[in-house]
Amino acid sequence: MTSPLITAVFLFTVIPLFIAGLVLAYVIPMIPYIIYTMAVLGWIMAVMVALIGAPLWAAVHAIPTGEGAIPQEAKQGWKMLLALFVEPALLVFGFFLSIVVFQAAAWLVDHTFAAVAMSAITAGGTGGLGAATASLFGTILMMVILVVIYWKIALWSFSLIMLIPNKALEWGGMQALSDYGQRNVHNEVVAGVASFHSNAGGAKKAGLAKLTRKDETSDNAATTEDGPEDV
Repeated sequence: MTSPLITAVFLFTVIPLFIAGLVLAYVIPMIPYIIYTMAVLGWIMAVMVALIGAPLWAAVHAIPTGEGAIPQEAKQGWKMLLALFVEPALLVFGFFLSIVVFQAAAWLVDHTFAAVAMSAITAGGTGGLGAATASLFGTILMMVILVVIYWKIALWSFSLIMLIPNKALEWGGMQALSDYGQRNVHNEVVAGVASFHSNAGGAKKAGLAKLTRKDETSDNAATTEDGPEDV
């Protein structure tokens, strides 16, 4: 018969580590692909908008003007056209630079986190059953914290894919044309992982409650089969 205590320890140790492993193995490696794909989709949408707006922009050139060959009303269109052609190259630069930033930040964490985590785990002592239990749960917690750190580093690093086109174009008095809401992909990814974690937490609680009820039912059945003791 499985003890509820053993079941609780299993649910609150193995499942968090399993989820953390899934995040490290599958979710974080997919973040740059998701962000870059959304950025390219935004640029394609900007091209579609330009196909509709270009005839209107061309018509603006027919407005009579007393100064210069280009009317004042058409100058903004020339900036938007330049940004439309430059932005794909900036997206590629942002992609590779984000990888460099992520690798640098990951190197820093790899060479500093272990010492800090070990110091925090052994702060309460290293002898006795209580210290061993605290060390076990502390190690599991530090693994989860490490995954959270890598998650934050990945989001901040790969945000350069969309940040570089926007900020680089501002130096020329322009702005990125591919911002059609896909820049919120970070929040959507975070919400998706949080929802997955909440569902897993609910499954843990449901499984623990089910096993507890099963043990109680088995104990009651055993008591009924034994019957009352003779006086």
